[in-house]
Amino acid sequence: EVALKKESLNLTTVTQQKDNLERDLKRARDELILLRQENATLAHQNQELSTRQRLMNEELVKADAQMGLIKDLLLRERDVL
Repeated sequence: EVALKKESLNLTTVTQQKDNLERDLKRARDELILLRQENATLAHQNQELSTRQRLMNEELVKADAQMGLIKDLLLRERDVL
């Protein structure tokens, strides 16, 4: 009878540990899902920022070229006068 009680306690302990592990596993899986969603969102935002940065750099190159043309025109105009 004592052995049966010990076996019952061991079974209860193992069952509780199993339940705790299953709960922890579910939490970890839920967190993984959230982290994957966050990662996807951040990757999308990063892609958008990279595109904006590239477009801004292209516009800066164009603006620099336009300023160079304006400078050349002003210098030529000054030389003509």
